[in-house]
Amino acid sequence: MKIFITGNAGSGKTTLSKKLSSQINLPLFHLDTIVWLPGWRRQKADEIQRQLINLVNKENWVIDGVSSFVMDNADIIIFLDVPLYKAYWRALKRTCKHLFKQRPEMPANCSEISVVKELVKIIWYFHTKLRYELLKKVNNSAVTKKMYHIKNNKELFILIEKFSQLTLNGMINLEQSTSI
Repeated sequence: MKIFITGNAGSGKTTLSKKLSSQINLPLFHLDTIVWLPGWRRQKADEIQRQLINLVNKENWVIDGVSSFVMDNADIIIFLDVPLYKAYWRALKRTCKHLFKQRPEMPANCSEISVVKELVKIIWYFHTKLRYELLKKVNNSAVTKKMYHIKNNKELFILIEKFSQLTLNGMINLEQSTSI
């Protein structure tokens, strides 16, 4: 099973991916660890692509981040589509928590204070530009993949509950859906 969790910065991708990975016992990968090198240096594009190919070729995974390539290779897509104010609020809380240190899932020397201005721009750009492209791609993928467009906490809790109901043989029984 290949589960891709995507959305804006501050949407809850990492929190949900950790929860689902633990809950259904699938390996977890964060795209930030592929894209970023220590000290917020960006990985070379060909190396990113090589690592992404290696990841998606694994039999089972939960991956969080933003990537059309990973989305194309997922069985299940979860799009966390939170309002702009909520993305900013959550990113602010995360930044304060890790202000002078890196988040546990990030490479070394990637403190949050180093990227505050960029993060504000990324959240705005995602919400005003990328979100619409992603929604179109996600909706087109709903024909061939299980897709969940999560817009609020109630839908998120319902989704988590669905994932907690594993069958005896370990397969997840989820209905194909574009919304909860």
